[in-house]
Amino acid sequence: MQIGRECMEYCGLTDLGFIGHPFTWTNGREGDENIQCRLDRAMATEGFINRYTPINVNHLGRFRPDHAAVAVCLEANPADDRRKIVYVFRFEEVWSKNDRCENLIQQNWARTGGNFEDKLESMKCLDLEFKELRTNLVKKEIITIEARLKDVSFWDEDPNSIQAHKELEKEHSDL
Repeated sequence: MQIGRECMEYCGLTDLGFIGHPFTWTNGREGDENIQCRLDRAMATEGFINRYTPINVNHLGRFRPDHAAVAVCLEANPADDRRKIVYVFRFEEVWSKNDRCENLIQQNWARTGGNFEDKLESMKCLDLEFKELRTNLVKKEIITIEARLKDVSFWDEDPNSIQAHKELEKEHSDL
């Protein structure tokens, strides 16, 4: 711990604080064997802080790994608002649980001529076909759970609060 403090001082770094659940790491054990602490931190130099204030550091939900993600939000630059939004297609695992999925993939694959790249490109239609699976109650439930996990007024170091936080994280990972 002392070495970390000395390193921060030597480098001129300041801990930026945080919003959210107080702990960023867990050993993943249950009950009395569970250990949680704040291992992950966002730090910056005085020059960085002066240039980008306000800076908000949020401890995000810990949905599977042992460490929570830490989001650092800086003052937005209006010139950055003109960036092009790039659409990235990803196959959603939930689609494979739908009875129509395999048939749609086979039909699409057979219908598309050309090389392997063309066939993969044609799979983008699955995104539209299964849009309801992305935006249905599961996604809404995930959003609701994430909002509850981010609600700083709900979390403290009380054992009941910590247990409730862990249960919400598990519920989120199960979805």
